[in-house]
Amino acid sequence: MRSSLRIIFSSLMTGVIGLMIGLLIGNATIKLGCERSQDTPPMRTAARELAQGEPVEIIDLPSEIFSRPYRLEQITINQRQEASFITQGISRNMTYQGHRITDLEFSPILGDKAGFFYYPYGNATTDIALAIMNIPKHTVKEVYRKSVRTSGWEWDGTKRVIVYYNCGTGCLYAYKIDVETSKIVDEYLEYEVSPVVPQQTDPD
Repeated sequence: MRSSLRIIFSSLMTGVIGLMIGLLIGNATIKLGCERSQDTPPMRTAARELAQGEPVEIIDLPSEIFSRPYRLEQITINQRQEASFITQGISRNMTYQGHRITDLEFSPILGDKAGFFYYPYGNATTDIALAIMNIPKHTVKEVYRKSVRTSGWEWDGTKRVIVYYNCGTGCLYAYKIDVETSKIVDEYLEYEVSPVVPQQTDPD
């Protein structure tokens, strides 16, 4: 009799334990499925969760922030090419002399210089300037200033930049500038698209 009771009790315990394990696995699967269904691209999630902080002057940021491992995580560029500094879940607009900076690019190889555009008059209807920051020395030098018809810029090696200027429909002019002296060392027509002239046909 006692043996029969033991067998029945053992069977019941085994069934209860099996049921509990099944419930735990089921709950874990449901939870994992919910988490996966709510996944979003990392950049969208970060952008949604970040709070907006006070602007920060680029010259005030520590030099190590601009080293490759840190800048990939803590410096972001939005669709308008405006730069922001990310720290402790807070996004801070990067500025120079109180003006928002755009088109931030680091020099090739060493990455010891950073170039960026800013609007010295605080608007996008007059002049635009290109400034170069020496990261180790924490100094900034303006190397170019012209009207907002300026269309972009890029590094040409480690000591020169090329700034592109919109000179009309289908026309782009280039200025090659030494970032140490701020002097234009070369300038040329990047391209010019000739207007399409309709061919004349002889009258019948």
